[in-house]
Amino acid sequence: MHDDATLLRRYAEFRSEEAFAELVRRHLNLVYFAALRSAGGNGPLAEDVAQEVFTALARQAAELARHATLVGWLYTTTRFTTAKAVRTEGRRKRREREAHIMMERAGENDSAAEWERLRPLLDDALEELSGRDREAVLLRCLEGRAFAEIGATLRVSEDAARMRVERALEKLRGVLARRGVTSTGAALGVTLANHAVGAAPVGLAGSVTSGALAVGEGAAGVFFGFMSTTKLGVAGAVVLLVLVGLGTYERQRRAVIEREVAELRGEREVRMATQRAKENQARDTEREEARVRAEIDATRVKLAEAAKAPPPAPAWDPTEEGRAYLVRNPEVNRAFGAYVSASLRFQYAPMYRALGWSEEQIRRFEAFRGQGMGMAAYSEDGRSISMPFGAKIDRSDYGSRFTEAVGGPEGAQKFYEFQSLGTARRLTRDVASALYSTDSPLSPTQADQVVQIFVESRNVGPAARNGEFDWDAVLAKSQTVLSAEQLAVIAGKRSGELFRLALNRAVNEPTTNAAAPEKTTGR
Repeated sequence: MHDDATLLRRYAEFRSEEAFAELVRRHLNLVYFAALRSAGGNGPLAEDVAQEVFTALARQAAELARHATLVGWLYTTTRFTTAKAVRTEGRRKRREREAHIMMERAGENDSAAEWERLRPLLDDALEELSGRDREAVLLRCLEGRAFAEIGATLRVSEDAARMRVERALEKLRGVLARRGVTSTGAALGVTLANHAVGAAPVGLAGSVTSGALAVGEGAAGVFFGFMSTTKLGVAGAVVLLVLVGLGTYERQRRAVIEREVAELRGEREVRMATQRAKENQARDTEREEARVRAEIDATRVKLAEAAKAPPPAPAWDPTEEGRAYLVRNPEVNRAFGAYVSASLRFQYAPMYRALGWSEEQIRRFEAFRGQGMGMAAYSEDGRSISMPFGAKIDRSDYGSRFTEAVGGPEGAQKFYEFQSLGTARRLTRDVASALYSTDSPLSPTQADQVVQIFVESRNVGPAARNGEFDWDAVLAKSQTVLSAEQLAVIAGKRSGELFRLALNRAVNEPTTNAAAPEKTTGR
């Protein structure tokens, strides 16, 4: 379906009667019933006003073709034309008589009575609205357009069109309330839809179209009338007619070329803006990678220098001091032991439930994890219940002790799966937090999908050296469930995790600058 501007441009440039007839059909109800309200229900007067309005539209077609929608112009022109027509004495008497007949027919009907109170105030109240709000009310309540069609006309989404109409009706309700007519916004919309516009009289569209098009043909009639009353010969008339036609054709051709050039210029600007955005993004990525590499190199240098320097002797032993303090204070010692147990119970309670462990399995696992975490509580004779703070953990039998603590290889596998799920939920929570205050927050469904993507992309075997997750697989799978803005946050999280992994390697792996034993030559 073509918009108003396209139809009016077709009529202005090519005198398309079909295009103008479609405009009349589309907006006749709005014009006719606006005139009918302003004229107090005078049907013949409303028909005359509709004829004058569409005649003016045909006369000003070239100028008005720049408007995306004609609703505002048609409504304002109808108001002015009707106001001028009802100033005469005969029209005023006729309007009063028909208004009286309509009041008698309304009777005691509540809806009709409400409309009678609203009708003389409606158009003045509409005049107090902004042009944008007035067009929304006219399109929805007086022309009966669907929200999707209103959105297409106003170049907004269907939901935005619905909100604009609701806000405009609420403003109109406020204007009417100041004039003594109270109603809710929804009731006002229903009243307008039921009473403000109906069907125009049969045959009026045809007569209006014919009358308006007659004006458009007036220029040609004047020309040929001039030809018939002058002394020009046939050859001169032909030459003059050809010159006029060539001028009209040249203007139309120039207008078409100008529109095409403007469209091409707009497309070129869009392409250039897109290319600039891509170049800026590539430069930002290169700068970020260079910064990360520089930080890693600086960290390696610092670690190499620290390895060469002898470790400073501690001025005091925190382990022994902590042990002595806890032995001297039994109540603190007991409280700390309870804290160790409560911390582990809180951290791993979901896993206990998921794996269905017994209390004995839980106790054995918590004793092992307490030692691994360096948490300590001491008996009265000073012996540690678990490994003391700062002590080195013997890793030689760590694997066997862990497997025993979790109940064998099957328990170890379930433990690792639970840990992976916990890490996946933590990363997803970080992404959701970063998107919470943006226009694209992470929905619960998306969050569950991202957690599953992390779990499915977990590295196993030798690949685990590259990190717990395969981030390339995470990004590839996330494209099917996340928007571009949400994917950007995932990509940022990936950069942070990879940087952390690289930093850990720099700390834990020997550097190429580490001192090597000197070679000796025997002589």
